[in-house]
Amino acid sequence: MVLFQLSLRHVIRYLGSLYASDAVATTLAFVLHRRFTFRARGSVALDYLRFQIVYAIALAINSILLPLLVELVGLEPIAAQACIVILTTILSYVGHKFFSFRRPSGGSHSEPTARIEPNDPTDPTDPSAPRP
Repeated sequence: MVLFQLSLRHVIRYLGSLYASDAVATTLAFVLHRRFTFRARGSVALDYLRFQIVYAIALAINSILLPLLVELVGLEPIAAQACIVILTTILSYVGHKFFSFRRPSGGSHSEPTARIEPNDPTDPTDPSAPRP
């Protein structure tokens, strides 16, 4: 939001900055969270739909709190957004962990992953594993 607010504030004002930055940020965030944070496999479309539901809730919270902090409390839009981002970051992480990228155990759209248990003699990286 800061980049949009600083560059386009006279054109789209602070709520416009919020919505424009949300569109860009959620698309990039989906790709990065799916690949690196949660290492999700399975249906991209279902994950994206769930991801956008979580972010729609965060955006709704943001859309309510931002005008309240700017118009009623008197904070500058960037300072108000800095306060709100703490709350929405925590809420969205929890939402993504337990909803967007949640995988049912043994579910149809999850891929099984091999896991090597500690002290497994077949684990070549385990220093305590016996060597031939």
